[in-house]
Amino acid sequence: TWRSSLVSLLEEAANACAAISPERAKLYTFLRNQLRDDTLKIQIVGTVKNGKSSFTNALIGEEVLPVDDIPCTAVVSEVKYSPEKKAVVNFCTPLPLGLIDEIPASTRDYIKKHNMGRDANGAPCQIPPLQIPYDKMSEYVSIPEPTPDILFNEEAFKRYRDKIDQESPYDVAQLFHPAVILKDGIEMVDSPGLNESPKRTIVTLNYLKKADAAIFLLNATQPVTETDKAVIEEKLLPLGFNDLIMVVNRIDQTCNREKVKLYIQGQMQGYTSNKKIFAV
Repeated sequence: TWRSSLVSLLEEAANACAAISPERAKLYTFLRNQLRDDTLKIQIVGTVKNGKSSFTNALIGEEVLPVDDIPCTAVVSEVKYSPEKKAVVNFCTPLPLGLIDEIPASTRDYIKKHNMGRDANGAPCQIPPLQIPYDKMSEYVSIPEPTPDILFNEEAFKRYRDKIDQESPYDVAQLFHPAVILKDGIEMVDSPGLNESPKRTIVTLNYLKKADAAIFLLNATQPVTETDKAVIEEKLLPLGFNDLIMVVNRIDQTCNREKVKLYIQGQMQGYTSNKKIFAV
């Protein structure tokens, strides 16, 4: 009842401000939409290769997101509740063409069928979402892996790096799963590392504007690096995330778990109002 009443008030406020303060009207509309959305989006963030996808998989109880020993998450992935398992990809508008060759052939055909995201006049238009095979998720949200002939050839590796640093044609991937943790409107959001690639960092930061909460994943074997601190100070705190939930991954790989937790707790004092550190 309170939500419904407040949604109505925000809608009235947005309409009243439309002529005199478009920016304020935009803010009220944003707040209304946030309030009307009955889900809680929890985004998993952190620096590269701290195990964000593995952690999300562990929460869900199934390896649904791709994991690898090298950076592999290229697309923001929303994991939502559904009695039936399925996966959907949504496309960017306008459609970036840099990684078109790296996506599955069936998806390239689907994009071509929709005129590469252009209308009859050549203007950008939204390509409808595409349902993809649930067990082939990694082919869509992963960074293309370098082959041995690329890894050991300096020029080829540079071309590979330049290529994968381009934007993905996918805006967001959505995975629907019957996990109990998702049942009451919880959405887990896996995202690229905040220091892995400039363009993928922008993707993660843009999505954070829609998140309700953030879990910051740290690595117990390298607790609180300068990069971790810089990411929090320069990217998360300016967005208002001063209530980060701190989770320390790989605690089983340390000699003194309690000592590591206390050290991280001390290091994180100025970065979050949540004083408890969770170790997994």
